Amino acid sequence: HRSEMGDGFNFRMKTFTAASEVMETKRTTGGEKDRDSCKAKWGKLKEAYEAIMKIKTYSGWGPWSDKHGAGITALTADVRERFVIKTKAAKPFLNNSWVYLSKMEQIM
Repeated sequence: HRSEMGDGFNFRMKTFTAASEVMETKRTTGGEKDRDSCKAKWGKLKEAYEAIMKIKTYSGWGPWSDKHGAGITALTADVRERFVIKTKAAKPFLNNSWVYLSKMEQIM
């Protein structure tokens, strides 16, 4: 459905509706998967992806590692704290990678 992506890497509502119909057939636990829940999940995935892209391009940190994330050390801890204040979604990825990164790179 990448071809259905609009501006700002957002999908049209019909795409979320179609996704919810597929997800609902696979659901074994949890709440109903409707278009709004699919849209919200996409928003969270996109937010995490954008946070990692900010980490990857942040000057002064070492290169991103698919195993260790940004690899923040005590030497860069003060910079990390200021960065996380501005980019809250980045916090989980400062010393950890993200299992969905390669999939999101394919979509984006």
